[in-house]
Amino acid sequence: MVLCLTGYFVPYVHDDWAWGGSLGLERLANFFQDYNGRYLGNLLVIAGTHSRLFKALSICCCLPSCFSVCRGSSCGSPLPGFQR
Repeated sequence: MVLCLTGYFVPYVHDDWAWGGSLGLERLANFFQDYNGRYLGNLLVIAGTHSRLFKALSICCCLPSCFSVCRGSSCGSPLPGFQR
């Protein structure tokens, strides 16, 4: 619950202002022609910048899974020569 509230109040940053403004809507109008080919990601970013609820839910759902993936891989291991 705390993570969802935090996600709701996280401020938008540089790229978010571009995607949430007229530039993002112009790219959507021509379906990202000659942009980068990441259609689903672009659509999710536009949804997240236009809906604080969507942004909060995506942070609340995706962030814990990132931590669990990191815990099961080498990115959670200490540096060589150091112990926890």
